[in-house]
Amino acid sequence: MTLWSTVFPRRDRGGPDPEPEAGPPVLVDQLAGLLLVRVSLADRPAPQDVAELAGELAAREDPRRIATVVVGAEGRAPTTLWHRLSDILDTLQADGVTTVRLVLCGAGGAVPDDPLAQRIADAWGFRVIAPEGEALIVPGGALFAPDSHDPSRGWQLFTPGGYPRPLGSRDPAPEWQGAFGELAATAAGGCVVEQIPAGVLVRLPREAPPQPGDLCYAIPPDPDHPLVVLGTPGPAGGAGIPSDDLSALLAALPAEVRGKVRVVSGSHRDVLPAVQEAADSLGIEVELLTSLPLLADGEGADGRAEPCPVLVDRDAVPTWRPFAEAVVCRPAGADDAEPAEPRLLRWRRPVPGIGDDGQGTVHLSEQWRVTVLRAGLHLGPREEAPPSVSALPVAADRLTVDIGSPGRPLDESVFPVLSQLLCDLEPGLRAFVMVRAQGTSADGGRLLRRVAVQHGVRLLYAPQSAAATGTRAAFRSAPVMAGVPGMPDLGLPAPAPWAAAGAEPVRATAVGEVPGPGRDSGAVPAEYHEDLARVVGAAEAGQYRTAAGLAESLDRRVSAAYGENAPSALEARQVRAHVARLGGDNALAADLYRDVAVRVLAIDGPGVAEADRAAANADACWRAVRDPARARGMAGDMLALLRRFPAAGRRLRAAEDHLARLVEPPAGALHRAVEVSAPTRPAEGGATGPSSAPGGTGAPAEQVAGEMAAYG
Repeated sequence: MTLWSTVFPRRDRGGPDPEPEAGPPVLVDQLAGLLLVRVSLADRPAPQDVAELAGELAAREDPRRIATVVVGAEGRAPTTLWHRLSDILDTLQADGVTTVRLVLCGAGGAVPDDPLAQRIADAWGFRVIAPEGEALIVPGGALFAPDSHDPSRGWQLFTPGGYPRPLGSRDPAPEWQGAFGELAATAAGGCVVEQIPAGVLVRLPREAPPQPGDLCYAIPPDPDHPLVVLGTPGPAGGAGIPSDDLSALLAALPAEVRGKVRVVSGSHRDVLPAVQEAADSLGIEVELLTSLPLLADGEGADGRAEPCPVLVDRDAVPTWRPFAEAVVCRPAGADDAEPAEPRLLRWRRPVPGIGDDGQGTVHLSEQWRVTVLRAGLHLGPREEAPPSVSALPVAADRLTVDIGSPGRPLDESVFPVLSQLLCDLEPGLRAFVMVRAQGTSADGGRLLRRVAVQHGVRLLYAPQSAAATGTRAAFRSAPVMAGVPGMPDLGLPAPAPWAAAGAEPVRATAVGEVPGPGRDSGAVPAEYHEDLARVVGAAEAGQYRTAAGLAESLDRRVSAAYGENAPSALEARQVRAHVARLGGDNALAADLYRDVAVRVLAIDGPGVAEADRAAANADACWRAVRDPARARGMAGDMLALLRRFPAAGRRLRAAEDHLARLVEPPAGALHRAVEVSAPTRPAEGGATGPSSAPGGTGAPAEQVAGEMAAYG
């Protein structure tokens, strides 16, 4: 007696059907032509996980010819699952289906002898598409094989009596899959290149490989535009990705594919400098997305979820949606000394109003307009030209709202316009808003501070001596600085990233008598200027660990020479705090600013503005610490410092509220990729019945059904 007659009695053999073997019932859900087969409601994937996949496949394929069967089973599958699956295949064969996509982990691999998909193809006469290893259902409706080191071997096509043919990592395959599948696994500078559903991930060798639950696997693939993701979340994510590696990767692609590539940062760091350098090097335009295009909860206008750009922090937690969604980095012309500024490509309106689509501008009143920037917004007079869209580097934890122009007075008419702008912004954005006053206020900023407090946003004054904004000013200035908060004026251009570090300027020149070897001017002494330039050069190059070491050495040497409380020592300590904040070490930055505040308090008391600003900087950095346990450990010292400022009652209450929220875990509302569960495979030799080798006549359906039972 064959296994078929004892385990899977065939219904078309004639005569009464034998009693089915006892076992749990098998659940079959049909979604837009896709069949989901499970043993339990708890088995993955669930119907909601495959609904988008079903909709996408139904829009692309003819269900009368191509059927998709998703099988989910935790652990060892019962024989009833295979019995039900064989019935499904019988029905599909009778309905005239010619191709079956079997979404079952390992169905295309040689377990135990030949791929299960090949045996189904031989027995039922189908063309069978199946994964060699794991199968991943990607948000947006796509399939991906994440564990294949050779992208050409992820999904396989099996034909009756034939050899399997590789289809690639993605199914259905986008037009650019072949070109991306041929990319080398290692870029020119040693970065690792890995296939992801939306394209490729370029990461440093020291960064951990991505896992199926990571955000890079949750980006829906675009059939027309492949994506190059630079870096991964984490403290070192995206730092130091060489532009040469990106240039080499783009140069390895066919011209028709290269022109459709989009680049995006996969970490909390801005990658505009590397993308601009790649555009300069290759002499081509390169599209740069401001943030990852991810699917959020909710449905689009047509009932389907749509990807939306969202910034993520170093812990892969979503923060805010940028208004400038994409720019084009353009190379310099033959006669240009400097390349053109990035051009705004796509943007969304921050508030209602009459807009200028070309410049990303919305007119708010007869005098004022707001312009979208990659880093946030700029509020300025309508008669003035708006700044470059790339005037500031993008920060995941900060939506910058710049007001006015450096050195020019702010008209009082701007304050009600700013208040209305903050009211009209999406409510969830206010937690990230930081208003920067570029212009000067006749009242010393009192009205501006009042508006900021009323709307619950941060406020700081940008240094008036900062250099003109723009791509080169923001990212490629010389490794020296001037007019930077808490740093000496060397009479040279200032790099914008320091000015946008998110902390108010603190200078110790107003401190009175200080102990130590002698009094000084409050600036880092001239003999240390070369050391200071090296700190800035390392920070601008993204080498924050090196910059932090140099800044610590500078702090210690100036303190040893002039005393811990000397103005120049406090200046050097703030240089170190700035570097720590730029490098993402907000806890160290908070401790350094707190140390400055405590020392100024000990000398001059709480009435000195420098002490108040240092405390405010410490508070801002402490709030940016993402590790709740570490932030809680720092809370006692931080609250003790703030209590020493009688006029800072609101700040103290806000800090206490922040401490209370530290016990609440962050809530993200992004779709993640879903792994398809697979039944436990049998031990070697566990299958019974003969199998057909490729090119043979094929095994009878009864034998294949028996092997299915052994597979479970």
